[in-house]
Amino acid sequence: EIISSGYDSISVGTFIENSVSSPFESFKRQNYSVYVDPSQNMQNSLTDTGVKKIEITVIWKSVFNWADKNVKITTLISKK
Repeated sequence: EIISSGYDSISVGTFIENSVSSPFESFKRQNYSVYVDPSQNMQNSLTDTGVKKIEITVIWKSVFNWADKNVKITTLISKK
């Protein structure tokens, strides 16, 4: 969903969604976007290099031990 919005529409920063729509109310989603520098082995950059790293983390409570569980997906998006 975030990736399909395009490079310029993806804001740099951390955004947390504590209430995801039905039927996924028990999940939270954290979106983290940062500029990365392809000439520096994809290290974080303070300036727009034309490449952003996007990390999406989905968090939920385990049924068996009530501890938080999570899965993280990371991708890169570049200007066209």
